[in-house]
Amino acid sequence: MKATRGREDATMKDKKEAKKPAENKVVGKRKAASRADKSDQKRPKNIASSTNKDPNKPKRPATAFFVFMEEFRTSYKQEHPKVKAISAVGKAGGEKWKSMSNAVMHKTSNAASPDLAMYRSNVHRLGKLLWHG
Repeated sequence: MKATRGREDATMKDKKEAKKPAENKVVGKRKAASRADKSDQKRPKNIASSTNKDPNKPKRPATAFFVFMEEFRTSYKQEHPKVKAISAVGKAGGEKWKSMSNAVMHKTSNAASPDLAMYRSNVHRLGKLLWHG
């Protein structure tokens, strides 16, 4: 009886494999190779986005965090002259920013607000020129 069970199991496996379409079967590294072929194809560029850029548009101002980091970098470099890694300065600055109180953060955001006001007025003026000019 054991011999017949083995034959039945083998025929069941053959039937299951026969039901699956050949396209869905993935063997070995073929799946990765087909993905690589698809990634090599170049995507068409969005032409409209590059032609609609205005060269006169003002740059966005620095956020409160970036104003803080400008000050922090100079003090950190004076305290740690041997540290040359930019990532170390960024990590230390991020940790200090997170640990700061809201009052100190508010002072930093007030330092950044004149630039923001100037930016908003320039964008508003540019918008008037574009629509009415």
